[in-house]
Amino acid sequence: MAKLQQLNVRYDPTEDRLLVTLRDSDLSDIYLYFTRRFSQLLMRVLEQVTRKNLAREYRPAEGELEGGQLAQALPGIAQFERQQALQQLDFSTPTAAHTPPAATPLGKSPLLANRIDYHLQSSGALQLTVVTIKQQSINMSLDQKMIFGLQKLLHDGITRAEWNLSTAVNHAEKEVTEPSRLLH
Repeated sequence: MAKLQQLNVRYDPTEDRLLVTLRDSDLSDIYLYFTRRFSQLLMRVLEQVTRKNLAREYRPAEGELEGGQLAQALPGIAQFERQQALQQLDFSTPTAAHTPPAATPLGKSPLLANRIDYHLQSSGALQLTVVTIKQQSINMSLDQKMIFGLQKLLHDGITRAEWNLSTAVNHAEKEVTEPSRLLH
């Protein structure tokens, strides 16, 4: 896939799935269906990558913050960084659905996303591979700003779908960022 130019996520109530349209710089579209399970998994991956990127970016100088203090500060830092990134992203340009694609290399029917493979590059970019049920792979490279944008689009789609996944995703984030507590 050429450079990712636009991403569109909308809920398809007939299929009870998120319909994701990826448009690249060649104006080619790829259509994917994300199930509830897949969306939840992808949200967890994106949150995990965000935490790793922010922990690396905000690694304190010696004597500034202890590891536990940084873990407590990360959710606030993530929220600030997310707000900054979302203000810079363009959510107002008409979506790819309003302009016919130049090509649809994987067909006009959405493919069911089945598996995620990912690798965090040393630059902090996420190399994300979505594998379909037919074993076709779609590769994307997302910087942190694009990760925040994808999280917003997925969150909005999940909210419209009324899947109540935000609770599960927030709970997973809380488990990782909060220190464990023992009860005696």
